[in-house]
Amino acid sequence: MEDPPFLLLLLLTAVPLVLARCYTNLSKKKNLLPQHNHNLLSKPMPFESIGIVGAGAIGTCCGLSLSRMTNLKRVVLVGRKSLVTAVETNNGQLRLLDKTQQPQQGMIVQNFAVHICNSLATTRIPLLQDNSKFVAVTENLDDLVTFQCSVIIVASKATATETIAKRLAKVLPLDSNATIVSFQNGIRNADILREALQNHKNVMVLSSMVSFSAGWKSGTNLFSKTSDGSLEIQRPTAKSMPLQSTTKQNNVQVHAARMDSLAAALTTTVIPTTVVADVLPAQNSKLLINLFNAVNALAGISTPATMEKAGYRKVWAAAISEGLAVYSKLGMSIGTYRGLSPKLLPLMKVLPEMAFKLVFRIVAKVDYDSSKSSMLQDMERGRTETEVDFLCGEIVQLGKKANVPTPVNEALVRLVTAAQTAGKGSPQIAPDKLVVLVGLEKPSPQQESAGVKTMD
Repeated sequence: MEDPPFLLLLLLTAVPLVLARCYTNLSKKKNLLPQHNHNLLSKPMPFESIGIVGAGAIGTCCGLSLSRMTNLKRVVLVGRKSLVTAVETNNGQLRLLDKTQQPQQGMIVQNFAVHICNSLATTRIPLLQDNSKFVAVTENLDDLVTFQCSVIIVASKATATETIAKRLAKVLPLDSNATIVSFQNGIRNADILREALQNHKNVMVLSSMVSFSAGWKSGTNLFSKTSDGSLEIQRPTAKSMPLQSTTKQNNVQVHAARMDSLAAALTTTVIPTTVVADVLPAQNSKLLINLFNAVNALAGISTPATMEKAGYRKVWAAAISEGLAVYSKLGMSIGTYRGLSPKLLPLMKVLPEMAFKLVFRIVAKVDYDSSKSSMLQDMERGRTETEVDFLCGEIVQLGKKANVPTPVNEALVRLVTAAQTAGKGSPQIAPDKLVVLVGLEKPSPQQESAGVKTMD
């Protein structure tokens, strides 16, 4: 079969991307509320305190942005020691930058005064609080109870979900009616949290789909929103509560009011957010998109630079195709991701590099140099554990269940696992080498002499 004409390839790939860009822009005009409108920032909220567990790039960006809401009294960021250190070594401040702003708007860095509430810190907040407004940072999950956080966002890596779930089950009182929302990659996090909290009969655990990205400049207190996007939160229903709950209907109304308010606050301050009846199709779609994270981590360069290389796109497209085959066999539904069906994404592999670069730079609103997948950020920080088992590994496990082969995703899992075990950062595998390692192409004579071959 002959290759399709270049113009047809360009149309097949460019038109859906442009339409997706238009969809995103229209959604923004409809949903994104102006940040300078103080009436919106002072809108009443049905909760006064919110906790962000696993406060890394995404979680801290959301938490700091939400702290601008006048009637939100406390934002509690529960993170690693590195987050506390970032505050301690920068005069008690965290900074936030939106790199998706248009140049004419200016790149404005927002500064936030942050209290440290670790027991050894000199600026610890007293346990008994008045009604003063503050942002706090802590390593201790118990502070969620201390500061009466009725809404808790879990924004950690999926690798930490089980540990966090068990810890929350111990920390939260059995009569707690907290609303817990997972802002994480993967499709099983809410189930893990819900299972651990099954004895907390009034707690609601919800899923979400996050389609924007953020970064944390290593060794600094600067957090950045590095791409635009949106956020979908699952609408609270009785099905999301423990079976033994005796006051489901009243509790559902409480949780629903909180999520409507949270969505409005996020839309006002950081990202267009909606509450939807069924978030699973969007999560399934995002899982396919997130297969890119492994490719980006192995490439070791920014997200746009990775996407613009045909070899990397070929690997990503093959991983997505395997996922689509698995979904089809299992009858799993998929939605759109930022207005685009993942079924169209495998077309990327046949578009010439220069054509894709042209289209991508027109339609994508992303910081070219600093936008990186969270998996690559983990590698660059020398962490020996990434989310690859919850992304490519999830497709592999579903493939086994469906009896559908997933060799590319299996190879990506092995390559990332080897790199994270080495702890030396990204292996920076060239695109022409990666396509061989995952089995999409045969090695050239030069590669064979260098020992490059498909992974077994």
